Amino acid sequence: MIAARRSRGLPAILRVPVSLPVPKCRRMGHLMTVGIGVACQRGTCVVMAADGKGSFENEPSLSHERIGKQYSLPFGLYGNIAGVVTLCNSVMNRIFTGLEAHRGSSTLRLDTLRDAVEDARYAEFLHYVDGKMRRHLGMTVEQWQQLPSASLHYRRGQRLLNRSPLPVEGLIGGIVGSGCVIHFGLGDTACADPLACIGIGADAAYRWLVKRSQEVYMSIPRTILHIAEAMREAKLDQPKTVGDPADYVVITERQIRRMPAKDPTLQQMLAKYVEADTEEIDSSDEIWRAIQGAMYLPGISKADYENGIREAQSH
Repeated sequence: MIAARRSRGLPAILRVPVSLPVPKCRRMGHLMTVGIGVACQRGTCVVMAADGKGSFENEPSLSHERIGKQYSLPFGLYGNIAGVVTLCNSVMNRIFTGLEAHRGSSTLRLDTLRDAVEDARYAEFLHYVDGKMRRHLGMTVEQWQQLPSASLHYRRGQRLLNRSPLPVEGLIGGIVGSGCVIHFGLGDTACADPLACIGIGADAAYRWLVKRSQEVYMSIPRTILHIAEAMREAKLDQPKTVGDPADYVVITERQIRRMPAKDPTLQQMLAKYVEADTEEIDSSDEIWRAIQGAMYLPGISKADYENGIREAQSH
């Protein structure tokens, strides 16, 4: 069985647009999101998935059903997020900028990618904690560091640091030598895995992928089915909090395509294989042609897709 990582689980939190009462105990586990990244096709492809639901901070009864949790990055990479959306956006923007500095390189090294992720997380954490220090202690992180270690304010600052992990989890998938998924979460160092899940629905999704014995050698159609099933399991496990999947992202060395989550062939597969082994999918040319025909390049409008257009039109 391949090595895989699960996150502790974060929601996708949006800043509340109006003033709402703050609950005495905020339990982030009651909120929502799920993200999945899986390497497949013998390491030549990565499939990324995320739901499209977001919750509002301090008001779990509010939700946004269509927020973006997938990010296009340099070198043909894609990212998924879980956590406070504004902070996730900042981390992904920092990662994008860090990778842009290496555009001149012919290939991207795994160490370079991991360094870009860690640098982005560290920079955003300093900014995040500095804001907390200013609000709660009336000083910056730099000023706090100059205090005597035995002082009351210094100890308060330490407690604040210990209680302030950056609420950002992420996956970055792509072909870096071979297919891999960079995973990072609360207190974890970014690392590469062939399979990883994030968000509050991560445990349910992970359990299903383990049940299906998902492996790197499996074909793209079979992997998409397993991920669709895992997304369904995550929603069944958290019916009030995990949303419907956005279109899946299929990354190969040559291109990035999207697979419609509601594609008829995929829906038929979900019904057919609900209690059946999926091994035959790996050798089915018919299923491969149907899945390949359903995939489209990013930038295709819904109307164009319904008219059979799968490639972006040049002008």
